[in-house]
Amino acid sequence: MSNKTNDDRLKILQERLKQLKERDEESNNVNHSSSSQEKENQNKIDSKKQEAPNWGLEKKEKKSSRWIIYVVLFGIIALAQQYFQWDLFKKDIVIDTEKIINESTEKIENIVYNIDFNSEFIAIIDEFKNESSAKALVNNLTVQGYKCSYFFLPNKSNSKQEIYNVYIGPYENKLELKQWCNNIDNKDIKIIN
Repeated sequence: MSNKTNDDRLKILQERLKQLKERDEESNNVNHSSSSQEKENQNKIDSKKQEAPNWGLEKKEKKSSRWIIYVVLFGIIALAQQYFQWDLFKKDIVIDTEKIINESTEKIENIVYNIDFNSEFIAIIDEFKNESSAKALVNNLTVQGYKCSYFFLPNKSNSKQEIYNVYIGPYENKLELKQWCNNIDNKDIKIIN
């Protein structure tokens, strides 16, 4: 009986070990499958964590690169506009300097008048390129009480400029002429004896 009992005991023990092994394997499988699921879940979470900041960085990078592109484009447009405005400004300067050179050469010319007023004084108060403008100014000044008239410059001087000069006078002395000139708006008045 002792043998049987030992054999029985051995069988029972082996069965029991077998059951324990199976349980361990099942628990390992369950643990393994649950741990693999946990690992997969953890990997998903990690990948989501990694992806989320990347998405934000990509968006930030895109936003910052767009911003830089906008600034560069704005700068290029502003520089182009300044260049074209400067180019136009330079052309205006050239035109203006040509006018100034022409005007200054005309004014430098010493004009000798051949007007005979018997030692009386006149003041040239304005000049016009057309005769009708000169006549209109003479009419306005006459209405205001001035003694005035006009003449064609090449006929009364050595100048070749084809302009009409409007003058006030003649007056007997320079002082009287200056008093009449003080009431005229034009400050470019030339007194002739």
